[in-house]
Amino acid sequence: MEIVVVLAALLLIISTLSYLGYPLLWNDEADTAMFGRSIQEHGYPKPKLGANTLYHMPHPDLTLGVKESIDAFIPHGWAQYYIAAAADKLTNLSDQLHIKTALLRLPFALIGITGIFLLALLITKVFASRKQKFIGAILFLTLVLLTPNIALHLREVRYYPLVIFLIGYLSFLFYKIYIEEKVNTGLYKWLLVFALWLLYNTFAPVFFIFVATAAIWLFYLWLQDYLTSKNWKRSWIRQWPRWWPWLTSLISGLPLLWLYETFFIARVTAQQFNFGFSDYLDNIGAIITFLSQTGSLYLLIVTVAITLILKFREHQVWNSAEKLFLFLCLLFAVYLLGIARIPFLFERYFIELRLLILIIISLSIVINIQQLNKIGSQSFNKIAYATMIGVLILLGVLLRWEYISGYWSQLTNRYYGPTGYAVKYLKSVYQDPSDLIIATNYEEQVYMYYLKSRVIVGYVGNNLAEDRGLSPDVIIYRRDWTGHEDIFTDYLEKDDYRVISLPIMDYKYNNIAESCCHLYTSPLTRDYNKQLKIFLRQ
Repeated sequence: MEIVVVLAALLLIISTLSYLGYPLLWNDEADTAMFGRSIQEHGYPKPKLGANTLYHMPHPDLTLGVKESIDAFIPHGWAQYYIAAAADKLTNLSDQLHIKTALLRLPFALIGITGIFLLALLITKVFASRKQKFIGAILFLTLVLLTPNIALHLREVRYYPLVIFLIGYLSFLFYKIYIEEKVNTGLYKWLLVFALWLLYNTFAPVFFIFVATAAIWLFYLWLQDYLTSKNWKRSWIRQWPRWWPWLTSLISGLPLLWLYETFFIARVTAQQFNFGFSDYLDNIGAIITFLSQTGSLYLLIVTVAITLILKFREHQVWNSAEKLFLFLCLLFAVYLLGIARIPFLFERYFIELRLLILIIISLSIVINIQQLNKIGSQSFNKIAYATMIGVLILLGVLLRWEYISGYWSQLTNRYYGPTGYAVKYLKSVYQDPSDLIIATNYEEQVYMYYLKSRVIVGYVGNNLAEDRGLSPDVIIYRRDWTGHEDIFTDYLEKDDYRVISLPIMDYKYNNIAESCCHLYTSPLTRDYNKQLKIFLRQ
């Protein structure tokens, strides 16, 4: 049995790391990579590096997200930037663009994979028999393999793999401390405090989500104690060892609250988007709709409902597996309600919900098998249950077959995106592209990273007054990203440029992990009107 689990784990590793250097970085990945270089030079991420402005928050106030007292970039946690700084050192091992890209992505991918393995390991910890451990682990890993958008997010130089790792790690620690309660938990609790601090430095919303989930769980334990003793003070003293790691993590987060200006930036962003309660409900609905598109949400609802029905029918104390199941269900609900507070919603903010769904389903199925075995030799119930689950899993596979087949075909082909095509072309034309001034309106940091060029205008247009007085050597205007058209028109009128049309579509992104927009094959095209245009100054 173990060999099957090992093979599934190896398949997950291979499928995640295959052609890791293709395509080259897209906008957000290059953002992380450049702030990693900023850390190498300054020790922490600054909004500028040399002649380039790295800051690109789409807000009228161009000082929002900058800690002016120390000149630091603060809208995002810094953990991803420090990992990128270390990973960028690895890229010195090769001059080949795609190898450098693979080396940069490798630490992030391995961290994310480790998080998934921690969740698989957690499943094996809560069941007693070898057969139950095997069923739970192999089912979870198989469901992950059949959900390619998880692997796509693991392959990015961004914070998503780190969040997946920390959710797996924190869930493991929570189980050891608050559910198993069979070990000396002092060290585990300090590890928990550190992991929570790291989570704040990675993605603050999930930090608050995890703390809120734990608070609900611990309040229930305190309430049970209080209803038994009828003495709230004595109950609080008894429960204090459970509470102090979470209170300590909140205290340790206060300097980070000041550094990242978390609540201030959140409030200003909400005001910018005029985000209200109805928008919040719309976000919840959008997440639920997205999760239901691949069938996994339906499987979750069915398996959870059956688990609860069978358990309440039994009227027995909840065992460790069932308590972990309840905790993860609570985490899923709090995550859904908490992450919907972000005004502009992207799949990358709630990709972890996909993973929580898969582990809850896996736990639930094994728990249900246990409960059905206790009922007796009613083979009809077991056959009916197995058939229903099998049909729902098959339905999920059919619903996301386009993604599954597309992803596996991508793993055997080299993908090229428009920005990557432009980078390779410019490196072939110019002996030293670091001397270039490139004007573009999107994915500007990709050119900064690979070519070390000065890039002006950009997505936000931070220094338009200064940029107007410059004469760019290269102009790359991405048609799907409108804005600042006038300055590009001025450039073309002021100097003579020859146009180069590359045989690849001017797609909106170099590529992106989002299910709605990810491409599995290179968008090559012979249609001149759709091709990416590069203007070279003569």
